[in-house]
Amino acid sequence: MRMEADVDTMRRAISKEFHARGGHYVFGKALPFGDWWEEKLVKFKAQETVQRTASIARAAAAAAAAAAAVAAAVVVAAEDPVEGPAKPWLEPLLRGDCGSRQDISVEASWGSFHNRPFYVAFLHYVISEWKCTPEEKATILDNSLYVQLTSPTLIAADMVRAVLFDKCFRPLRILCNGVDLPDWHPLKMAAVADRIEEAFEAVKKDPMSIMDEDYECFSVASFPALASKVAHWKQCPKIEAIRQELYHPSDETVIKARAPGECAEIIKAWATGILVSLRRNCKDYLNSTDGRYCDKYQTTPMIDAARGMS
Repeated sequence: MRMEADVDTMRRAISKEFHARGGHYVFGKALPFGDWWEEKLVKFKAQETVQRTASIARAAAAAAAAAAAVAAAVVVAAEDPVEGPAKPWLEPLLRGDCGSRQDISVEASWGSFHNRPFYVAFLHYVISEWKCTPEEKATILDNSLYVQLTSPTLIAADMVRAVLFDKCFRPLRILCNGVDLPDWHPLKMAAVADRIEEAFEAVKKDPMSIMDEDYECFSVASFPALASKVAHWKQCPKIEAIRQELYHPSDETVIKARAPGECAEIIKAWATGILVSLRRNCKDYLNSTDGRYCDKYQTTPMIDAARGMS
């Protein structure tokens, strides 16, 4: 079977293997994966119960020690109860089996990047341990997907797409839709187009800059209409957990994949493609192309008309 560094193809294979509707894809393992996942959650709950019991015991002991210290007029620091690990979850693979349009390709990476360790663990179990009939043995799809999901190059390619979604495409989608944003209208997209051009020209020169946790493509200071959305995203534990692994990975394979040698050329390719597409499709809004709707040509009647369209 020919292997290609094609993330869209890999993601469709993931959908067939793990998320086929009703588990009906004949070569996939959606139903066994569901059973395996339920067993994992049961084990997690058991571990959580043990840890919670231990935490309560430690907290009680610390409280008793603190009370005894107060009685003896000795100041001690009370021990905080130890919180159990976050409950594992599978992030939806949004539209990952529906083609290769840019938004679908990038958005689905958010789920596939987060879910990858679970996919790899299950596939390792299937390939090396699963005791089943010859008709149910590991398939070419199982083996191929395992190789792809453990490849630093493909991990880097998926990670870059997840970062692009987090930094650029998630806020861009809000700005493009703009229906519930305060004081937003179509002509505001001129500033958005200019910012994308500026951001990705800089990213072409310094590709790894976008991999920094503090990098902002659309800052709230420049785009205050995003303020409530950004605040909501920062308060979402699942979004923050995925961001933590994106920007401060603990998985050794991900750390290796995050190296500039794996990521920089992928990022430059995306930045180049985004700029070409932007200048072709949004030239009427860009200052750099002297577009008819760019900031310097916007008049009060034009803006009033645009507000009426919102």
